[in-house]
Amino acid sequence: MGDIERALREEGVAVGKATVYRTLGLLATAGLVQEHDFGEGFKRYEPLVAQSHHEHLICLSCGKVVEFSSERLERMKALIAEEHGFRHHHHRLEIYGFCRECQMRDAATLQPAHTSHEDPR
Repeated sequence: MGDIERALREEGVAVGKATVYRTLGLLATAGLVQEHDFGEGFKRYEPLVAQSHHEHLICLSCGKVVEFSSERLERMKALIAEEHGFRHHHHRLEIYGFCRECQMRDAATLQPAHTSHEDPR
């Protein structure tokens, strides 16, 4: 939402938030954008026109979202559906965890527990 407002302002277009939300809802209903709720307190939208299918990795610390595609995952999806006699229509995969940057940042702040290698005798 913030990106859209910013882009419109840069183009000199004055539009209210309610108008943007309504328009995004219509675009989602029409299948032109996909709405994502990653539990951040706001929704994200991404265009679907001429976009290949992809999955998401979501960082629980900083909120970073990484898009990825995997041929292996697509093959597994087909095999799993077939194995259960299921005709696949669509799917969505979101993997929640911690991005490399947050792991490195948090690892740098962790203090290792003090251990003594001395013989207690």
